[in-house]
Amino acid sequence: MEIMANSLGLGVLYSGFFCACTKLNPLIKAKLKLPKGHKVATCMIIGYPDVEYKRIAPRKPHEIKRL
Repeated sequence: MEIMANSLGLGVLYSGFFCACTKLNPLIKAKLKLPKGHKVATCMIIGYPDVEYKRIAPRKPHEIKRL
């Protein structure tokens, strides 16, 4: 899903904070209509990014050794 979102020009963020909130606040769990015994494992936030990077940060060259 993340790759598909990126291909459409969308940004993706995984929020562990939201998962913690669902554990601590039963109202959030009720709004999500989670069945009893179920929990939120991850939360993916998708949206249009405010920033567009033209290039990546410089990286050191890779050392590859063949056997």
